[in-house]
Amino acid sequence: MKIRYFAAAAAAVLLASGAQAGAFSAGLGEFNGNGTNTTEAWGTLVFAITPGEIADSAALSGMFGNSLSSSTSVHAVYADGIEVARCASSTDFCWQSGPQAWSYTFTGAELAIFNDGMVNITTTQFDCCVVREGELSLRGTTVPVPEPGTYALMALGLVGIGVVARRRKA
Repeated sequence: MKIRYFAAAAAAVLLASGAQAGAFSAGLGEFNGNGTNTTEAWGTLVFAITPGEIADSAALSGMFGNSLSSSTSVHAVYADGIEVARCASSTDFCWQSGPQAWSYTFTGAELAIFNDGMVNITTTQFDCCVVREGELSLRGTTVPVPEPGTYALMALGLVGIGVVARRRKA
């Protein structure tokens, strides 16, 4: 009997969360810095998030070095203030030889930066030479935000299952 009630509760949870995930993507072209130790705007990734959905996963991928130069200066790349890549020193491969691929997967609270449909990408240079970045690619998925009524119905169903189980036990 208990297994049947558990199966019914699991089915209710699956039905409540059974909506399909959506997807979003965006990209930026190559970036060439101005050669000064400053923060520069690379660009803004613009994409569509379906109303009533939130970002569930997202990843950025890029390349240290580009078509003008296979290497780059020591710098960091930021997405709405979150550091997503760093060519850490002049002894690193990205500075000496390149090109070098990099990627960053967003987790937890970081995913909130995607819910408005745009992310500002900046670079901060820390030494001589010029920041050189290849094309930037963003890929992500979304999930529906359950309405409060969904949680209320699920809770009511679970309480009902508990009441029935208690009556049968007595």
